[in-house]
Amino acid sequence: MSEPKPAAGTGRQTERRVHHKVRAVFVEACALIAPSLAHGAAGLASAAELLRKRYPELSALEIHVLVSAAARLHGQGS
Repeated sequence: MSEPKPAAGTGRQTERRVHHKVRAVFVEACALIAPSLAHGAAGLASAAELLRKRYPELSALEIHVLVSAAARLHGQGS
């Protein structure tokens, strides 16, 4: 994978993150689904359902990103 190129004239890397809504709710969402994640793989579906109900504005992909990241954070994912 190649490194992002600096923005022209700034010397800084360009922003590669695209799931801004996920970033905005990540901390709250992790707290919401932590009990589900404690049940391992069996809790992933219930975690996704909780997030769909709490954040109906998020797409299926954004829900997946949230559950995957939270599972990694809680040591349930790879």
